[in-house]
Amino acid sequence: MVVRGDRTQTAEAARTALGALGDVVWVGGADGVDVSPVSARSLQRRLGSSCRAAVLDLHEGFDGDALGRVHGLVRGGGTLVLRLPAESLSGRMGRWVEARLPRSGSFSKNVDAVEHGGEEEPTLEQDSLVRCLRQAWDHASPTTSVVTADRGRGKSAGVGRALAAVPPSRSVAVVAPHPRAADEVLRFADRPGLTSTSPLDLLAMVQAGPPPAIVVVDEAATLPVPLLQALCEACPTSHIVLATTLHGYEGSGRGFLHRVLPWLRTQARPVARHTLSEPIRWSAGDLLERAVFDLLALDAVPAASLDLSVPPRAECLDRERLIAEPGLLRQVFGLLATAHYRTTPSDLHHLLDDPNVALHVVWLGTSVAAVGWLVADGGLDEDAVA
Repeated sequence: MVVRGDRTQTAEAARTALGALGDVVWVGGADGVDVSPVSARSLQRRLGSSCRAAVLDLHEGFDGDALGRVHGLVRGGGTLVLRLPAESLSGRMGRWVEARLPRSGSFSKNVDAVEHGGEEEPTLEQDSLVRCLRQAWDHASPTTSVVTADRGRGKSAGVGRALAAVPPSRSVAVVAPHPRAADEVLRFADRPGLTSTSPLDLLAMVQAGPPPAIVVVDEAATLPVPLLQALCEACPTSHIVLATTLHGYEGSGRGFLHRVLPWLRTQARPVARHTLSEPIRWSAGDLLERAVFDLLALDAVPAASLDLSVPPRAECLDRERLIAEPGLLRQVFGLLATAHYRTTPSDLHHLLDDPNVALHVVWLGTSVAAVGWLVADGGLDEDAVA
């Protein structure tokens, strides 16, 4: 649901729309409404948890990173409320967003996503993941399991379900970038005394004693690559699970794909990769998920094919064309996101509106074959330049 007006008006409209609904996360200001909001930055610590509804304050400007993260928290049947000023958003990014925001109706999760007694029904993919993890952990030799999925596919719950079957005699460590990031793993593991630990605390622990039998790293792509590598090397006898989201909300999924996975395959431990595609927090084809992906160009991909029979043509691209031609924007941003190890939704904002950016492309026919994103760094005097 998109509500517009001044801060007080939009806060009251959001409160009225959600009524007495519990389990609502307010992000940014609350402006007169008697709730305790959380900051957009703190959303990183909530990844892996879920809520019935969320209210995102965008009066200070559009925040793609916050939108991507808060959307992933809302369960099926829930609602996301965007609080916006009465006037249209500014800049190229503003025009891109305004063209894609609903003018009426709701911005909600599909209501046909059924909730069973407050718990999400496991999918066949999740059941298969649980079986594979349990089988891997039955082997004496250590293994590495990589679990990847978009938000809301139940990867954390699946890992937790697998841990629930581990005998109490086997030691388990759950590592997360923030304590709340592992909430879903711990809830489904239902293992008394098990809490999450920070990566640095685990490294200190294994220096003083033997590593745990099983080490689970949730939201692994949010950790620096060298830290992930150090964790794996510090636990040579452990079964390791690296579970993560790859599609842009956290901003480091590409680094995980391009740097961590190839490195893992050079190690002695065998690597098994598991991917979950069927949503578990909401139904397949969810309209809100599709709308957010469209707003943030999270589904942007490079050109599917290149015509190598034609000569290449270079051009300094007018960024106004990216707004007028969405297909071109998706080719350009998709190529950048694939090539770069760390991309966030806010990078799209910088690409469109940063006045110091010059965008160069190389065409092969009608397809973008290469992109140069150049940023002018000024402020140096002639002596420094020389």
